[in-house]
Amino acid sequence: MEQGQQISWLEDELSCPICQDIFKNPVFPPCQHNFCGACLMGYWKQKGGGECPICRENYSSSDLKWNRTLANIVDSFLKEVSKARAQSESGPVCEQHRELLKLFCQEDAEVLCVVCLHSKKHQNHKCLPLDEAAKEGKDVLGISIETLKAKKEKFLGIKKEYDLTLNHIKSQASRTERQIRQEFQKLHSFLHTEEAMLLDSLRNEVKNQVRSVQEKVKRIAEEISMLKANIKTIECQLSQRDSALFLQNLPATKKRAQCALEDPEPLSAMINVGYYVGSLQYRVWRKMLTIINAVPVTLDPNTAAPWLQLSEDLTMMGYFPSKQRLPDNPERFDSCVSVLGSEGFTMGRHHWDVDVKGQSGWCLGVAKESVRRKDVLQVDTENGFWAIGMMDGGEYYACTSPWRTELSIKPQIIRVYLDIKGGKVSFYNAENMSLLFSFTDTFTEKLYPYFCLCLEPDTTKLATMKICPLKVTLPN
Repeated sequence: MEQGQQISWLEDELSCPICQDIFKNPVFPPCQHNFCGACLMGYWKQKGGGECPICRENYSSSDLKWNRTLANIVDSFLKEVSKARAQSESGPVCEQHRELLKLFCQEDAEVLCVVCLHSKKHQNHKCLPLDEAAKEGKDVLGISIETLKAKKEKFLGIKKEYDLTLNHIKSQASRTERQIRQEFQKLHSFLHTEEAMLLDSLRNEVKNQVRSVQEKVKRIAEEISMLKANIKTIECQLSQRDSALFLQNLPATKKRAQCALEDPEPLSAMINVGYYVGSLQYRVWRKMLTIINAVPVTLDPNTAAPWLQLSEDLTMMGYFPSKQRLPDNPERFDSCVSVLGSEGFTMGRHHWDVDVKGQSGWCLGVAKESVRRKDVLQVDTENGFWAIGMMDGGEYYACTSPWRTELSIKPQIIRVYLDIKGGKVSFYNAENMSLLFSFTDTFTEKLYPYFCLCLEPDTTKLATMKICPLKVTLPN
């Protein structure tokens, strides 16, 4: 028997007597006749009873059993049919109808054969030939994949920023730890030096005092020895029984008995303990103030534009000739060469001095916390800046809005004075405390010291700006 005849014969044997199609979920009543489970239940519902469609015996649904063996045979048969059709007709076939799959139902997203197309399940559904449906699907996937690729590139860019930030954090941590150690090393060195000097002074005083006392002890010991000798000689004369001999030696004995030694002075040689330990911490602290570089404002490196180079102690900024590779975090200025102070203010009065000597272009003052950090900035009061500056041509101005206010000044060191409650930002020439300009406003959010640098035109000289240390007044 040929393969086609074998398949046809098996198909007849594996077909449901009701739907004439291959069994689906085959069941059988006690009479052993097999039917599709859905077909038999539909037949009973139509007939209003539970008789077998073949032998007419009556049963109930509880009498039905699933034919596992037949279900496995059907599954194997359908796989063999699909394999045989694929080999003979060069294409996948419908497992249910053994016909080539040529159509695609867009509503159910299923691949169909011609027989499936006319079934009730797909009635009135929009179906396309496989090639057309595949082209539409590929077009949709093409758009989707471009979107995914764009998102992937975006995510890769963000990941690079994350990696850069991670490396920057590690670099910051390492650099900050080194700076902390260096600063404490300076303090430790100062304290060790002070300790060594004080201990050396103590040792010298002890040495001198001990030498003085030892000399006096030696001298008094010699005098005591002399007194002992005289006493012993006198006692010998007193025990002399020969009166003539006693009287002969009496003048010399009397001379010995006359002690010409002066009484030793009371010792006043003591260590001046109060000099060494009295108010020791306070005296060292006073001396330490003379070596501390105290500044009222330090710069925040997390806000510094990539063209700014900050000193290790965060008190000086310089214009860097090329853009540094830094994380583009939201706090950082990215185009305007600016930086904020590390500490913001919401109350009180504050001031700091800034050295701008020799600079051709700069701007400084205060800025509110919410100022724009990205792209081109308009530095004026309307945009949350209260500042003064100098242009490349040597013209000084106040950043008022809508127009700048020209200033007739030429300061070297500028004092910025902020009075939050009084609503004032004032600028003074720190050398003679003459007023340069003053803003009056109402402040509703935290304010930060603001600094901006410009590269001198047509030169290779780098602009710098420095926050001056405080003049420490020692307490009396």
